[in-house]
Amino acid sequence: MDEQRRLHRIRPLPPFGSYPLIAKKTLVPHSAENGVLPVRTFTFAYPSDVSLSFEPAHHLKLVRPGPYKPRSYTPTSDAYREGSFDLTIKIYPGGNSEWLDNVSIGDRVTMIGPLPLPFKAKVYKPGPFVVVVALGIGITLGYIGAKRELDRNGFVTLVYSIRRKEEAIFGDELDELKQKYPDRFEIKMIASREHVEGWQHGRLTEDLMHQFIPDAPKDDIRFLVVGTKQMMKSIWSILRGMGYNQAEHALIRKRFKS
Repeated sequence: MDEQRRLHRIRPLPPFGSYPLIAKKTLVPHSAENGVLPVRTFTFAYPSDVSLSFEPAHHLKLVRPGPYKPRSYTPTSDAYREGSFDLTIKIYPGGNSEWLDNVSIGDRVTMIGPLPLPFKAKVYKPGPFVVVVALGIGITLGYIGAKRELDRNGFVTLVYSIRRKEEAIFGDELDELKQKYPDRFEIKMIASREHVEGWQHGRLTEDLMHQFIPDAPKDDIRFLVVGTKQMMKSIWSILRGMGYNQAEHALIRKRFKS
């Protein structure tokens, strides 16, 4: 079947469905000694006549059976990959992620999305220079966001902050982006709990952020800050003190307050 006929058959992913788990891969093993939680990539199948195209602001809500609140996860596979998609998740004890970790290959998992739906649309405000601040497992969205901006000819600085080197993921994927866009992509690694050769050490501070922000007019710079709510709040507090308010400089922001 030629490409035009194939695309004609494609229909959007339904907003509510169940998908079989077909693979599971460990990216970061559990280390009780260092307090490192495991991170795994879960691969789910979906019909070949369905499209899972999504933007970095979009996510899927995983529905755990029982009286549990659905949890949101950003797909980490290519937005237009056919037949399957990946969710890369840190496994927290007792949470939805631990439940998913115990799902057997072949079992189905119910999900809602991709979200946000139109009534919760987000504003995308591109700029020629983008600083992606990925805090911990926030790299799942940070990687997708960096890749999209590079594909759109932007200059991207990825600031990837974790506690220990062993918690780093997507190393091969980031190296591939660096090789593909050597003049437009920089990676700055930070470890807060140990010294790593070639990395910055400590927490993200205003002094460090000054080192990472490109020498460009402020109006041309955007930020994608991803991590826990508390982490993101802390970084935006630093950025506001440097003259970068969220309304004007966030690459992606909510249209309405929830």
